[in-house]
Amino acid sequence: HTPILSRRLGTEVAPRPLSLIWPMEVTLKAMQWIRPALLVAAAASMNLAFAEVGKTDTNFMKKAAESGMLEIEASTLAESKASSETVKSFASQMLKDHKAADSELKALASTKGVELPTELPSADKKRLEALGALEGATFDREYAKEVGVKAHNKAVALFREASTKARDPEIKAFAGKTLPTLQHHLEMANKMANEVGKSPAKSAKR
Repeated sequence: HTPILSRRLGTEVAPRPLSLIWPMEVTLKAMQWIRPALLVAAAASMNLAFAEVGKTDTNFMKKAAESGMLEIEASTLAESKASSETVKSFASQMLKDHKAADSELKALASTKGVELPTELPSADKKRLEALGALEGATFDREYAKEVGVKAHNKAVALFREASTKARDPEIKAFAGKTLPTLQHHLEMANKMANEVGKSPAKSAKR
């Protein structure tokens, strides 16, 4: 091949042999479709991981989030409105434990591609509004009955079922880890309800 004169450097530069140019062109063209293919494969892999979380497990996570929200919002009210020190102490413990569980649930949901609710169902909103309208001992009794006992009865039943029937192993582990705490809350709630003068609702069977 005829040497090519470099105008900038004033030196002669030999052209690249065709035997080197052709493989480079093939490599560049291959990279143009390999890269998008890898991205598509990665996206498909992520979607597959999310798809593994079935409807039952997803529903559990959403109900668990709603249950936690009710406990947190109602207990925030109780810390300021309750007249009983026992109720205030219970509410403080609920805030600590349920906020911790809520953080763990949100982290788990993000890895599973599950979008959790960010507000309470309308029925729970109404219950919370009715509770907020009460004062003193009346508030204490209603909080103990509705939030302390009834809500924890439902939560215990929800988490117990998921701890044995959830298909996703991480979701099942979360339910099993949280269940004993909820059962302890229920025991505390029954004692609290008795103390504030209201017979507790029937507790969930173990």
